[in-house]
Amino acid sequence: MNDRDSEIASMASSRATKKRTPKYIKPTQKLIETLLNKISEVISSKDDNQEKLDELGNYLKTEYDKILPPDSQEPAIFSELLLTTISTFKNPTESIKLLSKLAVDQNILDRKEHKRVYKALIVKEIGFDTEKLKSFKFTPTPLKPSGKFTLEQYDAFLERLVKEQDEEVAKIEQEKMMPVFEQFIAIMDQVDFKSMGLNDITFSIFGSFVNNFGTSGGDIDVSLNTHNYVDERALLKLIYECYLQELDKEDELKISLHNGNGIRIPLIKFEFVKYEFSLDLCVNNLLGVINSKLLYVYSTVDDRCEKLGKLVKIWAKNNKICSGQNAISSYGFLLMMINYLQMVDPPVLPSLQELNSDKREPTYLRIKRVFENGFKFDDELRLDFETDLESIGKAFPKRNKMGLWELLTGFFEFFSKVYPEIKATLSIKHGQMIPRKGWSHKLKKYSNKNAESFYISIEDPFDVHDPGRNISTGNESVIKEKIEKTYQVMSEFNKTFVEVFTNST
Repeated sequence: MNDRDSEIASMASSRATKKRTPKYIKPTQKLIETLLNKISEVISSKDDNQEKLDELGNYLKTEYDKILPPDSQEPAIFSELLLTTISTFKNPTESIKLLSKLAVDQNILDRKEHKRVYKALIVKEIGFDTEKLKSFKFTPTPLKPSGKFTLEQYDAFLERLVKEQDEEVAKIEQEKMMPVFEQFIAIMDQVDFKSMGLNDITFSIFGSFVNNFGTSGGDIDVSLNTHNYVDERALLKLIYECYLQELDKEDELKISLHNGNGIRIPLIKFEFVKYEFSLDLCVNNLLGVINSKLLYVYSTVDDRCEKLGKLVKIWAKNNKICSGQNAISSYGFLLMMINYLQMVDPPVLPSLQELNSDKREPTYLRIKRVFENGFKFDDELRLDFETDLESIGKAFPKRNKMGLWELLTGFFEFFSKVYPEIKATLSIKHGQMIPRKGWSHKLKKYSNKNAESFYISIEDPFDVHDPGRNISTGNESVIKEKIEKTYQVMSEFNKTFVEVFTNST
């Protein structure tokens, strides 16, 4: 074929392509553009939006039926054309979301294509890829107090809340924790560990009483440490049945064994009735001990981290969305807070593990565990992180000058307005968010739950589990509502903040 023949063939191919372009494409694109502009106007108006949106939904259905008969309409066709506007329409996110919802209401789109549009918008704004998440920074909306109080006075109010909580915790430690721990050690002295083949037994307190984020209402977490690799569930059952079951006296001490396969960390619970205080005993939970040390160091890098962590825990506990089988654990909330402080602009905290990543002699620990689905985990985990405050200060100078009120309001803003759109996995290990798809794939090996469906997804800094995984769909909406409401009253400096914060309404 000569050059002339090639040119003729190319022109013929081009014309054929144009001929095959369906006639409904351009009018549908024009209809979408018209509706997006109208929806943007509705969003920017201060009137009641729902009635206008309903009118636009009816308009969409009427005009689209004129372009394509209902029996010829396919959800994928409309969503594909809707997606082409993402790169051309200015500030499209909210408008395209609403148009996609209207299309679902009018049976033009189905749920599958609706989700496809949402995912494309997220990729457009932030993206799931690691590089975009690495560069993500969150700038809280500037606050302007109304009335006679300044931001500094609101900060002082939060400082008082933390101080009151610290005084309460100190009182609990003196009046409850120490007597309970002493009684626990006296009980453990009666256990003949040598007959079980265990020597050099030690006990370590971990959790809120040693990580510097203690609040009232907590209990003591204790790890029984041994150099032997043991079956945790079997050992706890042996200790309970041989030495503790007969001590279970309802009026003084309640002791119960929790070691079913569905429980990730098996334990024995001691409830000291007189002190209204509990102690949980687990076996070889070295990760719990190391996690506590990691959180402690974060709390000392910047005292705002300690105070904000305590404030979030107080808020979560008062609103009954912290701990239990259907909530985020207090540990999970602390990881959320720390990761937020790593991503806020300018950042308050570095990643202590990233600062330590170039050390020539990293610390590894072999962990053996049986997970809830029967999967046996036997792997080495890297456990080291930077602990020297002078080295941290040199590598990470303090540039963030925000006060407690501004940072706490930003926390609720991030998790009510920004994070639900990004839907990534939080990671203090990386000091940023990581793509949820990869984390979910990794987690599936160790858990029956699907991390991609979680409202809050959190990568544990050392272990392979997700501290945000216990929330049911029903309770997710409760947590979302409380976060959104708290952000609203804090950003508006509403006097109902105390009621919302303490759940006293």
